[in-house]
Amino acid sequence: MSFENVECVKFKHNLLSEVICQIRFPTILEIEKDVPSDFQNLISEQFPNANARLDMPESEGRFNVSPLSLSSSFSGIQQPRKNYWFSSDDDNCNVNLTRNFLSFSTRNYDCWKDFCVTMNFVVDSFVKIYGRRTLTRIGLRYINAVSKSALGLSENTLWSDLINIHLLGMMGDSKLSQNIKGMNSSMLLKCDNDISMQIQTGIFVRMDNTSDEVFLIDNDTFSTKKNTTDDVMSLLDSLHEEPRKFLHYAITEKLRSIMEPEVIC
Repeated sequence: MSFENVECVKFKHNLLSEVICQIRFPTILEIEKDVPSDFQNLISEQFPNANARLDMPESEGRFNVSPLSLSSSFSGIQQPRKNYWFSSDDDNCNVNLTRNFLSFSTRNYDCWKDFCVTMNFVVDSFVKIYGRRTLTRIGLRYINAVSKSALGLSENTLWSDLINIHLLGMMGDSKLSQNIKGMNSSMLLKCDNDISMQIQTGIFVRMDNTSDEVFLIDNDTFSTKKNTTDDVMSLLDSLHEEPRKFLHYAITEKLRSIMEPEVIC
């Protein structure tokens, strides 16, 4: 299953809240035992701030941007693991390193090319310290938040004017939609070439001291095919195609026009 091919565009008003790439690998006990100071030194120019905390391993089905996800197990028993955070000066970009995953996230996404340059730098730095590793999973997650007020729209604008009705459930009913103040759904899709996509959608209230509702489109595209750190960038190019096409499926032509797309390829 694959979504319809669409032209590559860059939106003047994009919906992105955060973009995250995570690679998982079999446990590296060295990371749990020793402070990763050599890795920090390699990435410190771009990620000068460092922090460490304990968290619980997340489930194998997806990854979580929160440092305190609760699920999964280690040797049959949940055990906390050390999570090392390295952030940019503006705190918009972060690298996370634990005994079994490495991730790069940004809240200031501009274009795919720039994201890949930084991710490649992070992976290369990891390989220089810990060597070439087998991957158990690679995931690329886009979190889009559709806010009517941020787009200059009236709060009475129907979500069905902005979002594909197939993602709205009962909110697609114009007689009920204004009375529904919360909903969420989750689905797992099988795409082509050993790629799957976990999609979570729903209505939430912004946590910025306003009552502004947003429609969240949280898309985690991933592969669990056995690969190595050598394959990360080529895999990412394959993964990137599906969420790019899915976003065009998820939004209406009206919303696409409001976002002011510019063809870039």
